[in-house]
Amino acid sequence: MEKAKIFLLGILTAVALLLLLGAGSGDSEVGRFQIAAWGATKGDSYRSGYYVLDTRTGKVVDQTAK
Repeated sequence: MEKAKIFLLGILTAVALLLLLGAGSGDSEVGRFQIAAWGATKGDSYRSGYYVLDTRTGKVVDQTAK
């Protein structure tokens, strides 16, 4: 019975630590920006470019085309 209590206490401690470590403000910048690159050929010419999108606002923050 004593081993079961210690095991249960260990499980509860682990769950409490995971909950505390997972609790945050939620405004992380990870994943906020996405990039899309493209390229195309037509005959002898080649064009390429990219777009950087802010996923929070939905606006293109940087782009280029060559």
